[in-house]
Amino acid sequence: MEQDETVHVRPWINHPRRQERRTPDEIEAMLALKRQGWGVKKVAKKFGACAKTVRRFLKAGGWSP
Repeated sequence: MEQDETVHVRPWINHPRRQERRTPDEIEAMLALKRQGWGVKKVAKKFGACAKTVRRFLKAGGWSP
């Protein structure tokens, strides 16, 4: 009897947004908008990002490779 070699794929890994990376300029713009008083959700909506992503960049204080 052959063993089933099924590969379990997590569909969210291949989601287009998951593959998208932010540029350092975009992250600087996020930080600038936050300094101007914008909320995290509003910044996230402007850049098409998740609020958690924006919070992560704000916490880090900018872009890091």
